[in-house]
Amino acid sequence: MESFKWLHFSDLHLSGGTLAENAAKEKLIKFIKKERECGHLKFDYIFISGDVANQAIYGEAEEFLTDLFLVLGLENTKKGLKNVFWSVGNHDIQRDESSERYKLIQEIRDCDNSLTLSNCIDVDKRCPYKHMERRSLLIDAGMMLFKDMHHKILKREYEINRGEPHSYIALPKLNLFILNTCLTSVGSKDAHNLYIKSEELRKVFSKMGDENRRKPIFVLGHHGRDFFEMSEMDELSDIFDEKGVDLYLCGHNHRLGIALFPDTGRNIYQITCGGGDKFSKGAVFSFMYGEFNGINCSVHITPYSYRESGNKEWGIDYQLNKRFKEDTYFPLERLKDNSINIFNTALKEVAVTVQPETAINESSSDYVNVLHLSDLQFGITAKLSKKGSVAIRKREIVLEKKLLNFLQNEIPTDWKPDIVVISGDLAWSATKSDYEKFGKWLKKLLDVLGVPIQNVILCTGNHDINTFAAEANSENRKELNDKANIELIPDATEGKIYEKFSEFISFCKGEIDPEIVIEPLENILPEESEGRYLYGYRDLSGLRFNVLNTSWYCGNNKKEKSSASDKNNLWIGEQFVEDIIQNLESNDKYSVTVFHHPFDWLNIKEGDDNAKVKSRLLVYSDIILCGHVHTKVGEPTFEHNRAQIFQSGALWDEENYTPESRIIKINKQTGLLRQLTIEYDYSVAKEGWKYDICPGPNKDHTYPINIAKHLEEQFEKDKMRRGL
Repeated sequence: MESFKWLHFSDLHLSGGTLAENAAKEKLIKFIKKERECGHLKFDYIFISGDVANQAIYGEAEEFLTDLFLVLGLENTKKGLKNVFWSVGNHDIQRDESSERYKLIQEIRDCDNSLTLSNCIDVDKRCPYKHMERRSLLIDAGMMLFKDMHHKILKREYEINRGEPHSYIALPKLNLFILNTCLTSVGSKDAHNLYIKSEELRKVFSKMGDENRRKPIFVLGHHGRDFFEMSEMDELSDIFDEKGVDLYLCGHNHRLGIALFPDTGRNIYQITCGGGDKFSKGAVFSFMYGEFNGINCSVHITPYSYRESGNKEWGIDYQLNKRFKEDTYFPLERLKDNSINIFNTALKEVAVTVQPETAINESSSDYVNVLHLSDLQFGITAKLSKKGSVAIRKREIVLEKKLLNFLQNEIPTDWKPDIVVISGDLAWSATKSDYEKFGKWLKKLLDVLGVPIQNVILCTGNHDINTFAAEANSENRKELNDKANIELIPDATEGKIYEKFSEFISFCKGEIDPEIVIEPLENILPEESEGRYLYGYRDLSGLRFNVLNTSWYCGNNKKEKSSASDKNNLWIGEQFVEDIIQNLESNDKYSVTVFHHPFDWLNIKEGDDNAKVKSRLLVYSDIILCGHVHTKVGEPTFEHNRAQIFQSGALWDEENYTPESRIIKINKQTGLLRQLTIEYDYSVAKEGWKYDICPGPNKDHTYPINIAKHLEEQFEKDKMRRGL
């Protein structure tokens, strides 16, 4: 099998950027020229995974890419650029909201509409012209500008033929599939709304003959798997697994990353290339250099970056994502298993390389077990909750007796918790009596687990805000938008917003139960501030726990016309987030962020995918723990190739209450997670708790963490070590 090398660029956004952005791109040309003169960055292929343009404006794209190809030693001709491949990005196409294409995509996204992507572009053999107009809107008309620019810049017709959404190219050293992930892209709300599943997707893979399957199978597209609609994600995993895909190269989220496709029979890697736009202090621009070793059937990735907050020079940067290391090789399992070559044991298989569970030899000190509970709601009564008295009594037995017995006697020894995290709703009505009951139970829990009170992390939920404040919030929803700008500032809120959580704070301070004193969190507030119990960070067992409050403006949520729901009306507070992040930027610990409500309960200014609060938390959080929605405990959500989001809560049916929870085992050396779910089973004759070690995307039941910290000091040390 032949070895080969490639360069991977993405999200160049070449259209009249800021002075800082343009300077970074000019330095990129000079850097590559210098590296090439030293004999580095030799390549066989160049992959560009979309967004050459910005908002469908190509600006200086042709000039910049011509200069780039020149320093890469490529003639600016059809023949000279034959091994440069460019997949369409959402910024490479026109997305006019008044167009027929836009209206068609809104119909596809409408859950109550039967129109799907398949019945827009799949050919009906009985009536071949049935979907022709819709098909043309999505496949041809929507991509016209991109195809024209592709022809102008690369001097050749686009690889994908007219009327086809995807393409297959049999290259001498690999199979390349180019996917159009932008068929249903229309704007800023694309995340989890993109569609690609159709017979066309399977059809393109059928073009590859059996004789070519011995070569690596690469796929090039713009959006990562997690940007698609949920069922589309699953379909993509199934097709990639079935058709033998080894590597998916993509971009879009402007950060380097590596992830595994879940629910597949082998490791399929998604390699996300960074990019650069919206340059301001702290911006990072990046590209990748990839190498396939034909002898070992493995891939090595070298990341390069330009840091606006650093020395403003290009260089190798392994700190952008710790999965990419100088001595890390990612074996392509399909090829490795079928190869007659013996894998070179001198190569170090780490990071997302997995071993059978019995072969793991890490020290027990490498692990931290975190018990995640949520929505315990002590103080709930039949009258307050409108649940039957029998159901309330069952809850008490399940939570206060059976759960404690289960945690003490039935879970595997190596899963015993070291830290307890409760992500909100400790109480039902935020009264002193509620917290007395919670404190009594908490002491029993810690006693059976052998966990000290210092290892307890608490945050507030909507049931932890006092009744008076909740009533006021419900009555003044329209004013909260303006109030948030004034009140949600750490040093301007003493005695104003913190008092809404007075009983929660009293409990943490040991004023309700003297045997329970919760350590205050670290933040910019004075030591005596009560706000240190509502947000901040704490370091425990080599982990950094970041606690935030989503309940500042929770209401009573009574079903009245005058009372708006909490959903889409909640705030975390940008300045609270920034206070925590200031201490994360120079922190090398795994980052666990805890709050009560999921992102989609926040107002659009904070919870939207492009909102600063959400995007910052996703960048600087390795794990996010939340609750509130009382969902069945299950798989985490891998948000934007960045953070694993775990939700826990309590389930109610007409008669039964189940406080479902989990234990997360974190390996501090490898960054891999395992998950043990805990749920109560009412369906069997002898009802009781059960646990399950979840089959994560890796074969040893683990989930990867993508660490993406800006460790400037370490970055400079690494450069000095390599003599750069």
